[in-house]
Amino acid sequence: MPTFFNDYFSKITEKQLVFFWLIFCLIALTYKLGGIPPYHSDENFYVESSRNMIESGDYLTPIYHDKKRFNKPILYYWLVSASYKIFGVNLASARLASAFFGSLTIGLLYLISTRLFKGGIGFYSILILPATFLHFQISRWATTDIVMSFFILLTLYYFVCSYQCDFKKKSEIYLFYVAMSLGFMTKGPPAIIIPGAIAILFLLVTKRGKFIFQLRIGQGFIIFLLLTIPWFATMYSLHGDQFKDHIIGAEIKGRLVHATPFSLYYFGVLFRYHLPWSLFFLMAVLHQFGFYNNSLSPVSG
Repeated sequence: MPTFFNDYFSKITEKQLVFFWLIFCLIALTYKLGGIPPYHSDENFYVESSRNMIESGDYLTPIYHDKKRFNKPILYYWLVSASYKIFGVNLASARLASAFFGSLTIGLLYLISTRLFKGGIGFYSILILPATFLHFQISRWATTDIVMSFFILLTLYYFVCSYQCDFKKKSEIYLFYVAMSLGFMTKGPPAIIIPGAIAILFLLVTKRGKFIFQLRIGQGFIIFLLLTIPWFATMYSLHGDQFKDHIIGAEIKGRLVHATPFSLYYFGVLFRYHLPWSLFFLMAVLHQFGFYNNSLSPVSG
């Protein structure tokens, strides 16, 4: 009985610590949020286009410098516009959506880590994530990256939930596709390709390929269409071939077929932007393949 109460109060304490840590992270991410002008070129697209939405009342077509902008789906524009409506039209409000989702991502990491690992790994994970330069940086930019990252992680969270109950809960499978669709409406195909590839490869590598058929892909496709087609169909009805040609040309062909040679740039970025924690990842890989076997001895008690 004493062990039960000790474990119970330990869990309560950890949850309270997580809650206060998320509040602290939100405060840190929003500190002097509008203190400096946009230092990422893409910020101007969302800051100005969302301001035009507020001024014109047109919440369907992003306009940047009097030109229609079809480069990204609409969800992030709506988030920034909502922030403008609540907190006023200013740079801090434009960045607030990213700071908010950056904080939510930390909390979501705790949820998925506690499902995957035992002990205090979930808590340690949320101490590490906001200490990475990349997460802190994109959580203070008025760009789509951190919001899409949140929905990708949310998609993987529902995959883990479904996997752990042998895909018997339809609600979690459906939420898997809802999160994926919202990610797509934030930044397009990467929100589908990344979690979809991870889920399928995991099932294949772990020799559980039979579960792929339990993902209800047909029903998931219907959910995806219900959440994405309305805006795309409306944009096509408003702008016709101009919208269609941009989506098919610039957004599909232009990104899949281009003359840019393959570059290792992003591999270096991933390592550099996640310092110092990326060094631990390197050691973990060496340990996994038997090149580095040093480990701490278990402490008695």
